[in-house]
Amino acid sequence: MGCGVEFSRHALEKHRLDVAKYAGLELLEAVASNIDAIFRRGEPDVVPDRLIGLELERRRTVVKYRCKTLRVVVAKTQRCYLIVTVFPDPGSAPHFVVEG
Repeated sequence: MGCGVEFSRHALEKHRLDVAKYAGLELLEAVASNIDAIFRRGEPDVVPDRLIGLELERRRTVVKYRCKTLRVVVAKTQRCYLIVTVFPDPGSAPHFVVEG
């Protein structure tokens, strides 16, 4: 596909500190580097009504990184993948393992 990756303001402002404490901020770079595989392995998620037309598809994926599990919500837009949010999700079975 060859499109870029962006982080939503929500992901960076609301969950960044939680992610940093739980798995380290380098997780965000690891997620961005593996975005195609993370998106493909995720489960379809509902696109909120207010974002229909902006988001083509939305998926949520449980990612394992350094023995920690996190839920990653990714939207596909016309020009990029948008990482909507990343937050700790301990105890869930992972869809994808990010090397790190």
